[in-house]
Amino acid sequence: MKIGILVELKGDVYNCIADAAKQGFSNGQLAVWDMSLYNEHTIAEVKRACNDFSFTPTAVWCGWS
Repeated sequence: MKIGILVELKGDVYNCIADAAKQGFSNGQLAVWDMSLYNEHTIAEVKRACNDFSFTPTAVWCGWS
């Protein structure tokens, strides 16, 4: 069974996922509280990091006001 991690996306989202992968995690839930990150650039960076580090998002939690 694979154990995942909760990755809070903030600032440089690519590095948030990179840090999780460098700790040995290959999957996890993404948490996005910052609504300013709800854009195409963030999506592209998440996809790029997941591809570069073979990281699989298992869920995405988004905050709302």
